[in-house]
Amino acid sequence: MAAAIDEDNLRRIRWVALAMPLLNLLFLAALLTATPRTEPRMLHWQESLRPLHMAMAPVFLLLGLGAVWLLRRPAAPAVLRPAWTALSGAAALSFAIAFVAADQRVSGNITTFVLGAILTGVVVVMPPLPSVLLYGAALVAFWIVVGATQPDAVLLLAAQINGTTAAALGWVLGVITWRQALVNKRLTLQLQRAATTDSLTGLLNRMEMVRLVNEELRRGARQGHPTSLLLLDLDHFKKVNDRLGHPGGDLVLQHTAAVLAQSLRAQDRIGRLGGEEFLVLLPQTDAPAARRLAERVRQRLAAALAEHGKVTCSIGFITSETGEETGFDQLYVQADHALYRAKASGRNRCEVAA
Repeated sequence: MAAAIDEDNLRRIRWVALAMPLLNLLFLAALLTATPRTEPRMLHWQESLRPLHMAMAPVFLLLGLGAVWLLRRPAAPAVLRPAWTALSGAAALSFAIAFVAADQRVSGNITTFVLGAILTGVVVVMPPLPSVLLYGAALVAFWIVVGATQPDAVLLLAAQINGTTAAALGWVLGVITWRQALVNKRLTLQLQRAATTDSLTGLLNRMEMVRLVNEELRRGARQGHPTSLLLLDLDHFKKVNDRLGHPGGDLVLQHTAAVLAQSLRAQDRIGRLGGEEFLVLLPQTDAPAARRLAERVRQRLAAALAEHGKVTCSIGFITSETGEETGFDQLYVQADHALYRAKASGRNRCEVAA
């Protein structure tokens, strides 16, 4: 869940951080073309803004490029994503405080800190504890900076009160955004699970299996490795339903799913196509290995399902040739023909596609 939120953070940071240098360039152009102020403190203020914008542009450009790099490298260490998120938030608040320090020379304006706190709370979504540490550190730095740069006691007090309010508001927005992100991710995962799994057995459904098989076949054709499919059907399942009733039949299907999951390898994918028909995807598996796995599955199912009566299965299997370009529909038809031969030959057996 947190990893998905980190991904969303990086996407937002990418766009905000890459857009920020453009704003810096616009402000620099405005400062360079503005009529120079004659009053010393205004002139000093104007000149202090230039290096800030010049420093801010490359820093945010690097933050944006770093976010792009992390998004394109899923294998990068997981700790880098939340660390980059925190670094981006710290950079935004640091520059906001630096601009406040410059503004205190001519006014009590703290608009940049207010905007920075709110923007960080919305863009940089963090858990409550890291977030309160970030905003707490920013608030301490803010108090130190305005205390050192604002000579007017009344403006100083107003800045401290407003700055504390802004930091608190930013943190509250961050917590709200974090909690809402968690809710959204949970709902998304539930929808994805409902769209890709079979509600009775918890296995993948037909649509997801079709997608995975086609994806693996393309990978196999590209990399030159074989891919095998096992098409499995429980024998005389109608009799099982007649004898045990539909709740009993459902229990047999669930037991079948559990035995399949225990009998196959971690990289194999299992799905229920409908009724009592199951499909197993065997990546990087040649025909002899597929036959061995099919026989193991058949034997284990016969032993495990014996408690429900004489329940067995027939299996038709097929292997795509190395580098062969094909698709789910072609392999399924051939595996189905092999399954039909297994049924016609007495059931409780495995047949390879011709």
